[in-house]
This record gives sequence, C-alpha cells and structure tokens, in this order.
Amino acid sequence: MELDDLKKGWKDRTSEHSKLNSKNMEQLEWIMKQKTSGLLNKVKMRYGMLISYMLIVIFFTLIIIGFIPWLTRQDVPVYTWPTTLDRALNMLVSVFLALTFIFFYWLKYTAMEATFDGADIKHGVKKSIEKLSRSLRHEVFFVITLFFGWVTIARFHSQVTGHGDFWDILHLDILLAIGALAVFLGVYLIVRYRQYEKYISELKGYLEEFEKA
Repeated sequence: MELDDLKKGWKDRTSEHSKLNSKNMEQLEWIMKQKTSGLLNKVKMRYGMLISYMLIVIFFTLIIIGFIPWLTRQDVPVYTWPTTLDRALNMLVSVFLALTFIFFYWLKYTAMEATFDGADIKHGVKKSIEKLSRSLRHEVFFVITLFFGWVTIARFHSQVTGHGDFWDILHLDILLAIGALAVFLGVYLIVRYRQYEKYISELKGYLEEFEKA
C-alpha cells in the first residue's frame, strides 16, 4: 500500500513538474515573439521614416528650386518656376531620383512583416535574421545602382543641355560632385549597415537566450 502511494505521489509530482516546465516554455516563447515582433516593427518604422524624410526633401526642393535663379543673382523675379530646359531637367532628375528612393523603401516597408506565425519560434527568429540579411544586401545593391544611375543621368543631362559631352568628366567641379555623392552614399551605407548589424545581433541574442533556457 505504501509503495502504491509512493508511486502515485511520484507520478503526481512528475506531472506537476512537466506542466510547470510546459507553462514556463510557453511564457518564454511568448516573450520571444513579443521581443522579435517589437524589433521587426522598429525596422519597419525606420523604412517609414526614410520615406517621410524623402517626401519632406522633395517638398522643400520643389519650393527652393524656384529661388535659385534669384539667389545666383540673375535678373529675374524673386521666385520663378523652372521654364528653361536646363532648369526643368534639373527638377525632373531630382524628383525622379527621390521617387526611386521612395519606391524602393515603400516596397521594403510593405514587405516587412512585424509578426510571424507558427509554433517553431526558433525557425521564426532564424527566418527573420535571414530576411534582415537579405534586406541589407538589397540596400547595398540599391545604393550602388543609385550612384551610377545619378552619374549617368547627370552626364546625359549635361550633354542634352550643351554643357559638355557624356565622357567629359575630367573637370574639378564634376569630379568634386561625383566624389561628394560617393562620400554621402558611402556614409549612408555605413549607417544603414550598422543599424542592420544591431538588429541582427539582437535577434541572435534572443535565439541564444531561448536555446539556453
């Protein structure tokens, strides 16, 4: 009789211990999902902020561009809308590049899922890490393409408006403009790379915590 009671008590304690472990694991998975979703939502908000910044830049650029002739001391009214081919092309190029930037990050924004479904939390976090790594590669490729695209468009613009042939770039002002753009985009890439590395590192940290639990 005592042996049966002992077996029953052991079985009850084992069952309680299993339920407790299961409950703790469920809580840990819930915390992991919340932390991962919060981080992915932060990434998505960054995309939205970049789009908002560029929209503001376009707005002020379209306003300021009308003051450029007056600021450069030309004999024109204080504000004039671009009427010459040269100024109109400058405006169109600026808007086109800005819209390209907005479209790229809009695609990233709409594609980013701030939550993930499925019972396998480890698989979900690993998949999120892969997505961020892939997104970083996309941004590097986009920025490099943007640089060469800007230079190509600028040279075509110069040739069309009669300011120089397409390959006539060995001038100080042109080389400085290309160099400044390269430095600006290079710094932008470094900032974005560090942000992505921070996000990926945090997700890997979540994964390590989960595996150690």
